[in-house]
Amino acid sequence: MQWKPRNQVLRAAMLSVLLCGSTSWAQAELAVVVHPGNPATALDLEEVKRIFMGKSNNFPGGQKVTPVDQRDGSPVKESFITKVLQKDAAQLTSYWATLIFSGKGKPPAAVGNDADVINWVKDHPDGLGYVDAAAVNNSVKVLLRVP
Repeated sequence: MQWKPRNQVLRAAMLSVLLCGSTSWAQAELAVVVHPGNPATALDLEEVKRIFMGKSNNFPGGQKVTPVDQRDGSPVKESFITKVLQKDAAQLTSYWATLIFSGKGKPPAAVGNDADVINWVKDHPDGLGYVDAAAVNNSVKVLLRVP
């Protein structure tokens, strides 16, 4: 019977290691970015979600928006899907498959990693992207930070 408490301590330690390892990428802050000349000053989580889910084609002020995605499997994209779109990767894939099949929409183009998104957004006045907040530089403007 003496091994039970030790076993419980071992289980708790293993769980702690697993949780720390699996959530390290999820702790990074996200930044939703636009071209520095974009007149928008802020977006809320729901507005960003509507744009990236293809439910809105305009910024709140009425100007056209073109969202750009990161490539599948990137930790930043996984975090964005979870924190902003409130889905997992499989749910998002299924959502877009349905819209594509019905002819009602297509997902945003994917350009790669944080640097690629920043370069794309700075070259597209109607662009909207997301990156790890640590990657932001003065070539883009941040409209939303997501912890």
